[in-house]
Amino acid sequence: MKRYIDTVWLRGACILSAILLGSSMGGALQTASGQTGDSTGAIADSSAPAPLVITITVPQERDINYNLPAGAISAPITLPANQAVFVMGVQTALGFRGVGQVTLLRIAGSFIEWVGLESTAGAVITQGFSGVAGTHILFLDFSHQVSIEVASPDTIRIHNGSTGIRTGQVKMIY
Repeated sequence: MKRYIDTVWLRGACILSAILLGSSMGGALQTASGQTGDSTGAIADSSAPAPLVITITVPQERDINYNLPAGAISAPITLPANQAVFVMGVQTALGFRGVGQVTLLRIAGSFIEWVGLESTAGAVITQGFSGVAGTHILFLDFSHQVSIEVASPDTIRIHNGSTGIRTGQVKMIY
């Protein structure tokens, strides 16, 4: 079996990655320059083929912290268009904690489409599509009073429908 070693820069950190090809462990290590070495790093020869090219796309992420008084709505949060956006949220107020997750798709200027899982206390699948402000997407808390809603065909918002202050975080990965 051949193992190819290459260096990849990921968010400023050098990560040494080995790509295993074949069906067994062991054998020589192939460097990016085409030289072969054993596990001690000694160079054996340079007759092996060059390593495969691998592209690593680092996902973007965005954290949105909220601290909303009763009845408040956050500022609109713009979604990237035409790609999957994974959204996970937590509501951390004592006695009303919860978690929820949803995958969104924004069709620019038209609507937002989603499927996910509501927070506990009756957690069910949430799904739909809409461009109408106020349309429910996902509950973030145990009592189903803090939600992510459609704000426009291109944005979402967090709505505190409870009678108290609610705090938490929403993370978007895309």
